[in-house]
Amino acid sequence: MPAKPKSTPEPTIRPQESHLRPGGFDFSLVDHVPALQASLRSLDQPVHSMINSVADSTRVPTPEVVFFGWPGGIGGASTKLAHLLDLLATSCRLTVVPNSRVDLEDERWTRFLYDRRIATCLIENLPPTDSGWAVSLCNAAFFSDNRAERARKLGYTVAWSGEMMWLHPGESEAISSGWIDLVLYASEFQARHLLPQHHGVGTCVMGNYVNEAWFPWKARTSDGLVIGRVSRPDPDKYPIDFPQFYEHVSLPGTRFRVMAWDRHLTERYEWFEFGSHWDLLEAEEEPVVEFLHSVDLFLYPLGHRVQESWGRSTVEAMLCGCVPIVPSGHQFECLIENGVSGFICSEFTEFKEVVQVLSRNEVLRKQVSAEAGRHARISICNRTEHLARWMRLFARISDEGI
Repeated sequence: MPAKPKSTPEPTIRPQESHLRPGGFDFSLVDHVPALQASLRSLDQPVHSMINSVADSTRVPTPEVVFFGWPGGIGGASTKLAHLLDLLATSCRLTVVPNSRVDLEDERWTRFLYDRRIATCLIENLPPTDSGWAVSLCNAAFFSDNRAERARKLGYTVAWSGEMMWLHPGESEAISSGWIDLVLYASEFQARHLLPQHHGVGTCVMGNYVNEAWFPWKARTSDGLVIGRVSRPDPDKYPIDFPQFYEHVSLPGTRFRVMAWDRHLTERYEWFEFGSHWDLLEAEEEPVVEFLHSVDLFLYPLGHRVQESWGRSTVEAMLCGCVPIVPSGHQFECLIENGVSGFICSEFTEFKEVVQVLSRNEVLRKQVSAEAGRHARISICNRTEHLARWMRLFARISDEGI
């Protein structure tokens, strides 16, 4: 029987020695806003009404948050930003600072921001603040262009989420200089790996939000089995023997679909002859949802240099009804109940056994597909819980008078 879904954990804020602005920077776990929890437990209220009532009862103003970067439809950080902006748009006053003026010519995402009443602002026009937040997700320009420093000097509480399993160029220097107030982690797995390197700064595990409405579940047909994956076109994300891996674990007649393929991947696998049963699609050549709906098994072997800090593409696949088959040793154990909502494999023989059993057993495949979607919706992508986590974070720190 499937295990009872676990509720999303509260954000855990770890106090460390930090560069304090006058008045101090307290990341205490004491709940300073009890009315917030009481209101958020009233799940019969619309989310925006809950947040408004919280603001009234605690006298905490609507958070003003500036995000540095640009939303997108491919790659973990840009898609995470798009989903997070959508999540917070009705509860916070949001502004997006693009890396370049050229981003403002991107009609798709400027429309996305306009529809949610999210402002845009070039870095040179960013106003000072007494209580605003500056947040950046895996954005190299935040350090290379001294944007973290500029935001901090303008009075913003600066939060950085690197998203990766390593420190970015300039990250340590920005922390030691006092330009970063808070480091956000996507998972406890990432936090355990990076905490020893994050000295003199507060840290907090905030999770990762995916809007389930953007990735609707779809029942599969019996028109031939399709195995595939989608990820950013980074050769390190793929095992050295990737095409052979796919073919050797699968039964004859299986089709393969891969999206976000580029010339670097073509060059890496030039030794392999991809037959007509392979579809190698460029990034966003198809809408991601349409692509995932065409895939039965989301088979996701990774290169030996890569560790996943979370697993966004896997969760998107689960929401759409793909059966995830992923490697052990990452964050996937927190996203998948092995054998129920997907499969976590430690070696090639396990991958092969799982793929071939699922290929032959359509009933089992459909059961796991349904459970993958249900588990992702209820246990991973609960919008109310994710919004509550961010609002608790903002309210706890704002209540300290920062």
